[in-house]
Amino acid sequence: MRELAGLFPERMLLFSVFDNAALIALSVTIKVTDDTLYNFLMADLIEYRKYSPVVLLIETIYNFCQRTGVRIIDLGISLDKNGDPKPTLSRFKKNIGGQECEKISYQLRL
Repeated sequence: MRELAGLFPERMLLFSVFDNAALIALSVTIKVTDDTLYNFLMADLIEYRKYSPVVLLIETIYNFCQRTGVRIIDLGISLDKNGDPKPTLSRFKKNIGGQECEKISYQLRL
C-alpha cells in the first residue's frame, strides 16, 4: 500500500468519517482514470455500525465525484474472506444505488 501511494500519490485518495476526533470510517480509493474511482478498501469501527458510518462515507465519496467529474465509482466485488458471494454486501451496494455489472479478471500463471 505504501509503495502504491509512493508511486501514484495523486491517484490514491482517502476519505473518512469522524466522531469529533475519533476516526470511525475510512475508505482507500484509487483514481483509475479521470472518470473512474475504484473503492479499494473500506473499514469502520464496529461499535459505530448502528449509525451507518459507511453510508456517510459513500455520500462523501459520491459528492467528491460529482464535484470533480468522476462518473463511475467502482464499489468492488461482493465476496467474503473465502471468495464466496456475500449477498448482504451485494444488497447494501444495490440499496445505495449501485448497479451490478460483470467483472472480468485475468490471471497470469507463472
